[in-house]
Amino acid sequence: MTRPKIAFIGAGSVVFTQGLLADLFAFAELQDAHIALHDIDTVRLHTAEAAAHHIADHLGAGAQITAHLERRAALTGADFVINIVQIGMVEATRTDFEIPARYGLRQTNGDTLGIGGIFRALRTFPHLRELGADIAELCPDA
Repeated sequence: MTRPKIAFIGAGSVVFTQGLLADLFAFAELQDAHIALHDIDTVRLHTAEAAAHHIADHLGAGAQITAHLERRAALTGADFVINIVQIGMVEATRTDFEIPARYGLRQTNGDTLGIGGIFRALRTFPHLRELGADIAELCPDA
């Protein structure tokens, strides 16, 4: 059996990456997976890679962990793709809350619902279009 390849796009979001890896490695079938981490920020990518190695070691997983600044390299041959990209980072998300609040709109979860969610979606759709095209070309069964 070949080891499954799981591409994490936006892996520099270390909190999400750590939680997802711990959950994935809880399954015996995924402990030897190839985890391909991608982020456009070198520092964040290296932090995520170090955290991934630490989690794998701590849980006794024999995962192969690779880090990629180039998205297409991470996607090539992937069986699964996990997109955890936050376009605009924390500053943009803060704006998603502040602008509606300035006009009296109250929202409990401004990054996925309501007007804040619309702002986020408008920032994210171009990325999703590009990611989808890459997936169709490089790992169409993912």
